[in-house]
Amino acid sequence: ETWCWASWLSMIALVSASDMCGTRSGRRSELCEARCEELSRRNLAVMELSWESLDRPLVAWGVLPYVSINVGYWTTVLLLELLLLNPAVRKRLIPRRGGRWAAVEKVRRDIPVAAQLRSAAWVMAGPPAIGNALISAFLMPAVAGAAPWPSSVARFAAHLVLLELVGDYGLYWGHRIQHMVPYLWKHCHSLHHRISTPTPASTVFIDSTDATLQGGLPLILAAAVVRPHWLTFCTYVAIRIAENVCNHSGLDGAVVDVVTLRFLPGRARIKHHDHHHQYSNRGSGRNFGEMFWLWDWAHGTLAVSRSEAYPVGREQ
Repeated sequence: ETWCWASWLSMIALVSASDMCGTRSGRRSELCEARCEELSRRNLAVMELSWESLDRPLVAWGVLPYVSINVGYWTTVLLLELLLLNPAVRKRLIPRRGGRWAAVEKVRRDIPVAAQLRSAAWVMAGPPAIGNALISAFLMPAVAGAAPWPSSVARFAAHLVLLELVGDYGLYWGHRIQHMVPYLWKHCHSLHHRISTPTPASTVFIDSTDATLQGGLPLILAAAVVRPHWLTFCTYVAIRIAENVCNHSGLDGAVVDVVTLRFLPGRARIKHHDHHHQYSNRGSGRNFGEMFWLWDWAHGTLAVSRSEAYPVGREQ
């Protein structure tokens, strides 16, 4: 009988302990759920606040394009200059009489790499670039409007393509006029043409006015016509400057054409701009477009050699 009572008491104690543990576990579970919900609300609020901050004109159209264009430029320059240290990669350079790398070294004796990079730092990140970013922050919201968020990858890609087309056509004329007007050639664009054999580091060895005519104004024109979301625009400016660096790399071949999408219809190969540096002076400029050969063909300024695979054009 004593044993029976002891058994009943043990069972009651176990049930009570189990109920207490279950209650505590339930309370802990409810407490965890409440904490998770609170953290989720806080994270969502922080994300909304961060997004609202990004969506402000000064950030969206000023700071972010400034950062994007610098990231696109310096990353691509560093990557390509490191690749060109490899003798195997140098074999893919567009040939020059006497050897391509010998021609590069000749240019660098006249204009050291440090001077080229100082020019790039001034144009890309210095006071002119900061001023352009501030102008963009105030001007672009009015020019581009309150564009909706890209609703699909197709819309995003379509806007990128349109920006490339309109921007390169604007660049064509911003570039060509500097070969046509003696003052602009002498005081602006001739500086860049001191680089007869271009390299990635020499891409932005350029006068600030020249950079505005070939870069700033065509970017504004493209945004005014396409009216993209600021995220699309920031992506475009990063790609645009990276392509410009590739145009000055001197590299050629199927791999380069695939990576940079230059196998697509209408796209200009790197030789297109390389020949511009080699043969064009103020009155004899050719190949003014950079991303597409269409504008040069349409306006009679396309010059190609027999070895190049353009469907149309004039022999150099």
